[in-house]
Amino acid sequence: MEEMILSLPSESPSCVLCHQKFFNRSSLRRHMERHLLTNRRRFQCDICFKLFCRKDYVREHKQHMHGMRVESRVVDSECKNTE
Repeated sequence: MEEMILSLPSESPSCVLCHQKFFNRSSLRRHMERHLLTNRRRFQCDICFKLFCRKDYVREHKQHMHGMRVESRVVDSECKNTE
């Protein structure tokens, strides 16, 4: 994947496939995963059945397209007892 990342020292990194520019290399790497995993979409919206390559994309899709609030799995032990 590294060979697919174009950047010159003074320029923003950009995708060699679609030429989209990114703020940093980590954002570009995540973007490249989408290109490389297009045929491996394993995560599906249970409402419209659209397929995604990442679980967090399904969560964002549900929030924006279906107006659903998807709760985080992080639980704070101090918040359990609110009485």
